[in-house]
Amino acid sequence: MAKVLISIVYYGESEDIKKAVSSIRNMSSVRAGIPASDRRQNTYLIAVVYNGGDRKVLESIAEKGDVRILDMPKNVGFGAGHNAAFKKFGKESDYIVIANPDIELRSDAIRSLTTFMDDNPDVGIAVPRLTDADGNLLAVYRRDPTVTDMFFRRFLPKAFKKRDAYHTMRDADYSSVFDVPFAQGSFLVVRSDLFRECGGFDKRYFLYMEDADLCRKIRKTHRCVYFPGAEVVHLWKRGSKKDGKLFRIHVISMLKYFNKWGWKLK
Repeated sequence: MAKVLISIVYYGESEDIKKAVSSIRNMSSVRAGIPASDRRQNTYLIAVVYNGGDRKVLESIAEKGDVRILDMPKNVGFGAGHNAAFKKFGKESDYIVIANPDIELRSDAIRSLTTFMDDNPDVGIAVPRLTDADGNLLAVYRRDPTVTDMFFRRFLPKAFKKRDAYHTMRDADYSSVFDVPFAQGSFLVVRSDLFRECGGFDKRYFLYMEDADLCRKIRKTHRCVYFPGAEVVHLWKRGSKKDGKLFRIHVISMLKYFNKWGWKLK
C-alpha cells in the first residue's frame, strides 16, 4: 500500500484549490471503494502550504481531516513551500505528488502513476498526460533548457517554431511511455527517498526553473518519464507571459539555472 503525500502550494487561488482537492477526494482509490486486500491501494494525505491569500478557504476544505494546512511566515516561493510540506508530513511517504492548485483529476491518476512506478523501480519521476479542460495536450514536456531555447520562447516565439517544437518534444509519441528530460512542475510524482536524498527543490529558485533543476538532479540516478496511462487537467495560466513581475522572476531563475548547470547555447 503506497503512502502518498500530495503537496500543493497555495497563494490565494481560492476556487482552484477547492476544485483540486475535491477532485482528488472524488478520484482517490480509497473513496472509490478499492478493497483493502488490494496491495496497490494508496493512502493519501493532502498538504496545503499557505503562502498567502484567503486562509478561510483552506480551513473549510480541511474539515474532513485528509488535508493539513502548513502556514508559512511569508511567501517562501514554490520549491521552498513543497520542501516544507515534505519535511513536515512526508517522512513516512513512499511518493510525493507535486501539484499546482489549478489541476483537476478526472480519474485516479495518482494511483495509476504510483502503480507504474512500483512496477518500474528505475523511474524516479513520473508525469501524466497533462491537458487543458477540453482534453488538448499541453506543451509541458521539454528537453533540457538552453540559452537559445529560453531566449526564443520569451522574445521571438513565432520566428523559431521548429526549434520550439524540438524543445517542447512535439516529435515524441504521446501514446507511449518515453523519457522527459524536463517535466513541468504542475504535476509530478516523485519517489520520496529520492526527493529526500537530493535535498528536494533548490531553494535558491523562488519560482520557475526549480522543476527543471529537480529533474536534472533525479536523472543522475533514475529516469524521468511520461506515462500516458494517467491524465490530469491543468488550467495553465502562463503567468510570466502576462505579468511583468513574474517575468522578472522567471528571468532571474533562468540566470540561476544556467549558472548552476552551464550556459549551453543549443
